[in-house]
Amino acid sequence: MDSTLSTPQDYIDVLKRRKWYIIVPSALLAIATALVAFLLPPVYRSSATILIEQPDVPPSLVSSTIASYVDERLQIIHRRATSGDNLRSVIQRFNLYPDQRRRVLLTDVVADMRRDIRMNLIRANVRGDGPRGQVATIAFEVSFDYGNPVTARNVLNELVSFYLSENVRARTEQAAEATAFLTAEASRLEREIQRLDDEIVAFKERHAGTLPEQLARNLQAMSRIESELRSLQQREDSLKQSKAFLEVQASMSNPYLSQADGGMSLSQRLEDLRVEFHTLSARYRSEHPTLIQLREEIAALEQAVGGGSELASLLTERNRLQSDLNVARQRLTDQHPDVIALRDQLEGTLSRLAAVERQSGRTRDGVPADNPAYIQLQMQLEGLEAELNSIQLQRDDLKQQMDEYEQRIAQTPVVEREWVRLQRAHDNMTRDFQSVRQRQIMAELGETLETERKSERFSLIEPANLPTEPIKPKRLFILAAGLILSVGVGLGIAILVEASDRSVHGPRQLAAVVGAAPLVTIPYIRTRREIRRLWQRRIGVSVASLGAVAGLLVTVHVYVMPWDVLWARFERQVEARVAPIVGPVGAADTR
Repeated sequence: MDSTLSTPQDYIDVLKRRKWYIIVPSALLAIATALVAFLLPPVYRSSATILIEQPDVPPSLVSSTIASYVDERLQIIHRRATSGDNLRSVIQRFNLYPDQRRRVLLTDVVADMRRDIRMNLIRANVRGDGPRGQVATIAFEVSFDYGNPVTARNVLNELVSFYLSENVRARTEQAAEATAFLTAEASRLEREIQRLDDEIVAFKERHAGTLPEQLARNLQAMSRIESELRSLQQREDSLKQSKAFLEVQASMSNPYLSQADGGMSLSQRLEDLRVEFHTLSARYRSEHPTLIQLREEIAALEQAVGGGSELASLLTERNRLQSDLNVARQRLTDQHPDVIALRDQLEGTLSRLAAVERQSGRTRDGVPADNPAYIQLQMQLEGLEAELNSIQLQRDDLKQQMDEYEQRIAQTPVVEREWVRLQRAHDNMTRDFQSVRQRQIMAELGETLETERKSERFSLIEPANLPTEPIKPKRLFILAAGLILSVGVGLGIAILVEASDRSVHGPRQLAAVVGAAPLVTIPYIRTRREIRRLWQRRIGVSVASLGAVAGLLVTVHVYVMPWDVLWARFERQVEARVAPIVGPVGAADTR
């Protein structure tokens, strides 16, 4: 047959023929949708707004030790508020989700409650460096979804209290931890500084005189010693010249006032002894005691008479060598060959001079000199000799001091490296201590701000409200969508049945089949069997529809919620909608 529908009457005929295929499914789906719309449990949302207040004291005066961003702190507080332990405590305290707790694990209930808690940040443009400023979080909203509005409000009040107290606790604890850490660090640095101070004191005692700060004083001391040595050298040269002059005078002076034996001079006495020796030699043998005594006296007088000129010559030679040696020392070092040669010649001359002085006797047969001029010269010589010895002792002492200062100066660079290391460590430690100490003071001020609630804080500006309308389910939307869906399903079933039907309906379809219009149209007359089959079909469809509805009701009762509970919720919904008109009705949580 031709299934093309050309006129509106054709569509009307189809609707009439397939009306039960449209009415029954549409009615069933509409009933099911209505049941779902009215039996779904309502969910109420209670919300509260918390303002983030700025510090009372400007950060330019006293800065807080809390350096994290507001969004970060809010996320941390939200995580703690929705932690498993905290939510389990809230669930047990308010007896939340009783039906779910009987059917599922508590961890799943906690996860469902965590999804019912929401936190939304409220941002605004604030002053900033740019022309448009910057966006900052100035407040946040906390909400909780639950089937009972009073319970939702009470639970949200508990959560808001946790947000407020947790913020205070976290900030106070963080400020106290920062203060404790900086205090411990300052104490540690102070102990390190004390240890370095003790080490520096011990180092100064161990290297006294060789410290870098004593280098200038050591150099000044060396300069002073060199000046004193030059002064001693000049004094010694002057004394030696005076001594040489006095020695020459003493060598040319007679120690005795009287002439030797009867007023004769030494030369005359020597000549007489020689004559007497020759005379007695003719009389006595050479071993005679008298001759032996005469020989000894003659030898002594010969030395006394000839020693004066030799002594004067040696003194002159000694003075010349001493002067040359002093001049050479001013130009050359002590290790120079010329200085060594002059020193050796001077030592040889001094040795010969000492021998001649011992041989000359300076006295006659052990008799002390009695010439006052000679005695005065000898006393002056002895005074000069004593002063020269004193100068030599002073020179030795000054040279010893010079050597000591030279050693100190030589050790100063080595000591300076360790000294600089200690000073640098001490300076760095002191600088770190001052920095930590300053931050410790700022941390203590920041902790005071937190404990006295003068820093950034949360303030509840909109407490938890008591919701009057559920946020879900959207019953009108569900009903409208279900009605449209049920009609669409019914029409779809009718179209499928019509498309699969091969029978001829109406004269036009017959004309389309045979190619000519029928002369007479006789309506279809059903037989009793067909009528019986039709009623059987209708009864079957009705029974099937009733069975589907019954199955749906049983499925809802077993797998979704018992019907007595659904009916109780339906009554609460009616009361909730009637309450604004007849007056508030306290709703108790029956879940």
